[in-house]
Amino acid sequence: MEQHCAPFRIKNGIFHLSFYWPVHLARTLLGAAALAALALIGTIIYDAVNPIQVAIDFTDSTFPGPDGMTLNAYLTQQAGPGLHPAVLLIHEFYGINEDVIRKADLLADQDLYCYGSGRVPRKDYPAGAPAIYLVLSTPQEQVATGVQAAAEYLSHLDGVDPTWVGAVGFCFSGTQVMQFGVASPDLCASVIF
Repeated sequence: MEQHCAPFRIKNGIFHLSFYWPVHLARTLLGAAALAALALIGTIIYDAVNPIQVAIDFTDSTFPGPDGMTLNAYLTQQAGPGLHPAVLLIHEFYGINEDVIRKADLLADQDLYCYGSGRVPRKDYPAGAPAIYLVLSTPQEQVATGVQAAAEYLSHLDGVDPTWVGAVGFCFSGTQVMQFGVASPDLCASVIF
């Protein structure tokens, strides 16, 4: 009894490589290349239709990052007297955008200072595949030092109680919050959602 299982075959319980395995491999590689090309074309079309977000459209402050870099941020401040707890909101890999601003404003409604922080020195944040490339190509040390710089800046602002500073993040930034929480014993809370 012979069963065919391209590009292999099994005859009398013995596994044999098919004579046509190069053809099957070529078809598989061609199909994978076609899918990758469609994904790239889709990203190009998406970027052409949707303008690139510019961080300075959403941010209202900057802070000094590692190696003399300037990083962008969005700050919500409390008007009341005294010291307030603060939250460092690290954005997901699409950068500081309207969604991050809404989350920062919701946290500010809870009587918190909230600092929506940029993680890399860019004024534009791509969407789709380029955003994923940016995340994968940015050295982790650069991201970690940027997060540390944002937390230090936030904890030294007037009106912030430096003993009550936490960090929150989601998606890519959830991993950054987890790593920052492990590396920063003075951080009072780490929330990942």
